[in-house]
This record gives sequence, C-alpha cells and structure tokens, in this order.
Amino acid sequence: MSYTQLKGIIERNYKGVVPYRDFFMDPNAQDNLLPELKTMDAKEGIVRINEATGNMKFVEPCWVQKSTVIEEGNNYRITENEIGTQIYTQTKPFFYHVRKYPVRCEDDLTKLRLPDPDDPERYRDVEEYIEYFSSRDYWIESKEVPGSGFFSGVWYNLIPVEELLVTLVIDNNYAHKLVDMMGEHRLRVGENLLKRGVHSLCANDDMGCTNHTWFSPDVYEEYFFPMHKRMAELCHKYGAYFHLHSHGYIMPFMDKIIETGVDIIDPVGPGDHMDLKILKEKYGDRVVFMGGLSKSSASMSDEVLDKHIESVFRTGVEGGGFICMSEGGVSPDMSPERFDFYMNCIKKYSEKYAYR
Repeated sequence: MSYTQLKGIIERNYKGVVPYRDFFMDPNAQDNLLPELKTMDAKEGIVRINEATGNMKFVEPCWVQKSTVIEEGNNYRITENEIGTQIYTQTKPFFYHVRKYPVRCEDDLTKLRLPDPDDPERYRDVEEYIEYFSSRDYWIESKEVPGSGFFSGVWYNLIPVEELLVTLVIDNNYAHKLVDMMGEHRLRVGENLLKRGVHSLCANDDMGCTNHTWFSPDVYEEYFFPMHKRMAELCHKYGAYFHLHSHGYIMPFMDKIIETGVDIIDPVGPGDHMDLKILKEKYGDRVVFMGGLSKSSASMSDEVLDKHIESVFRTGVEGGGFICMSEGGVSPDMSPERFDFYMNCIKKYSEKYAYR
C-alpha cells in the first residue's frame, strides 16, 4: 500500500483493503522472525520489514543526534549523546533507560547547548532516504530524534520523568523553560525535515499509564497543547500531516488533542483502556486512529486472537479513517508459526472489511 493510497485514508477518499502495519520494538523479535535482515543493507531491510509486517510502505528516517559508546559488555551498551545524556541498553531481555541526565538544576539548563538544528550534515541520511523511498511511493515520516515529543523529549533528554512531573506542578517558570527549550528545537528540526520532503512528523509523547494520565488536563493545556498545535500547523503549512504517538490512557486529553488539528493518533491500545469503539464514535470523523490490537496477542489462543483481530477491524473501519496496528509491536515471544498465523488473520480481515 503506497503513500498515495494512505493519503486517501487520511482524506477519506480511499477504497480498498484496510491498511495494516506492525513493527519490532524489541530487536530480539526481529532477529528471531527475520534473521535474513542481518545480511541486508539498511534500505533492503526496511523493504523486507514492510513486506513481513503489513501491507504498507512506511519508512522513518531521523535527523542525526550524535552519540558515543562509552562502555560495552556482552549483553549491554552505554552511550552518551552530545548533550550529555547517557543511555544504558540491555540486549537480552531488551530494555533501556537513561542512566545520567545533563540537567541537575535550572542553572545547568542555561548553560546547555542543543545540537544545531540547521546543520545540513545532520540531514544527509534523511535526504538520501527521501530520494530513495519517495520514488517507490513510500510514506516517509520522521520522528526527528529518539524521545522526540514535547513531554517525552524533556524526560528522555534533560531530567528524570519524576522530577519533570513535580516541576510541571510546583515550578511554572522552570517547567516552561524545559518544555520550551526542547519544543522550539523540535519545531525547528521539524521544519527542516518538512522542507526536505517528509510526508509527516511524529511526536513521540507517551502521556499516560495503564489506568491514568501522567498529569492533569490543565497541565496538558498549559504546556503541551500549544506545542502540539504548533506542530500540526507547521505540518499543514507544508502540505504534510501531524502524527501523535502516545501510549497510556489519555482520554481526558482527547478533546484538546483533537483541537490541535492532529491527523493521526496511535496506538489506541486496549491494554491502556483506550476504547477504540468510543474513540471512533466521538472523534472518528476528525482523526485517523492507527492501532487497536492488543500487546498480549502472543499469549492468546488461536480462537481468541482471531476473534480479537476481527473485532478490531470491524470497529475500526466504521466511518473510515483507520489503520490497523498493535499497541506494542511484535512480541519476542512469538514463534515463526505464531507470527504467520497472526499476520494471516490480519490480512484476512483487512480484505473482509475493506473500504468500499
């Protein structure tokens, strides 16, 4: 499924099979299910992943933030990026966390210099990918850099999430400095990506937990709503789309999120009590929802999994504006046989519930 067809989903004039995609959050799942990727170059690998995990042509080139390996062992690696954020990554089982932040107090923030968002060298890979994949009619989206959101970007790069949550409530001045520093930088990088031809920008902003939001609707409206709105307006200025990614329960924010002008929201996960039926009924005519599938698919029986997938398609396609995707990526617990069954069910219902 090409970018041209996916554009029809957003603009509500597409007819055909329902688009679906999945992804590998855990590299162990990718190694287990697609071992051939180890012998492919990056572009060949992207094509192969798209073939194996859906019917969409989708690629995510990123603006380059430089990092250095400062320590490495048999099962882990510690890297430090150019602003001083250290990240510990474990291979098996896969997880990562920020080990050291560059900002310990407000004075540190005044001394911090973020990478030059206008440095053309940081966009070389993006330009190469745009040239290669646009000729193949891929949907080209950029998350800019890891932790690219306006909320997540702060706690991924500058200070711990617990400290940020307290600061948002008790120190309005400092909180605005943190959010504005990362936000203005993200918007500048975003505009440079749009000028180079990406079709959409994605803000990775996990704003909720399983049962509740990370912060109040008032905090969202004061700090993050303005940034999301500016990014949506920036995308639309260039004829592109704004895509908001947020795991967690974010229903209390939804009215304001829709007001930003967002075009796509994912992953609307059932594990986070994001009810696809309610979301479609209330907002389905104004935004595309991408997601709906449970992250617990690997542990379901064949019968339960088949029924779950059909239910998601049946609910999602009502009124249009739906792309099927899982809320957590392909599980490392999936065997090749289980993965084939999972993808065959998705393919079956993407055809049965095709847009007509």
